[in-house]
Amino acid sequence: MEQFNQFLSGLDRARIVRWTAIYLAIYVVINSCAGLVFGLVGALSATAGALTAASGVTATTDGAAASSSLVAIGGLSIILGILYLISVPVCGVAAFGLFRRKAWARTATVVALGFTILISLVGLSNSFGNILWAIISAFFLYLFWSDAGIKQVLSE
Repeated sequence: MEQFNQFLSGLDRARIVRWTAIYLAIYVVINSCAGLVFGLVGALSATAGALTAASGVTATTDGAAASSSLVAIGGLSIILGILYLISVPVCGVAAFGLFRRKAWARTATVVALGFTILISLVGLSNSFGNILWAIISAFFLYLFWSDAGIKQVLSE
């Protein structure tokens, strides 16, 4: 792994810190919107499924299955929306600390990036975007965990 750090030896660590802060700020904006959308759509679909089941319209087996599936998908969407919204302040605090070059920002960034990886892997779809987001987060997490240059930049 030291070879990887030496590969990056020509890069300015202050620039890496700034890129990571921007990355986390973008993540905050995206997850704010995604959290609200997933929460709203999940609540609407769960409510529609529950109301359909309660109204007795689903007298057939197919109707009952569709209604219960709608409730389940709505519940999962709500959970994912809550996870997105929880990540917003975590990543926002880390980004703020990085922009201000606070010493505690290194630890906050490692925690925030670990959380972003978890959310990317737990996401409802393992799309290319989620996998790419997890890889980028893992790269930055490794740098902030192991690179002495980044630790020095944030301790100044």
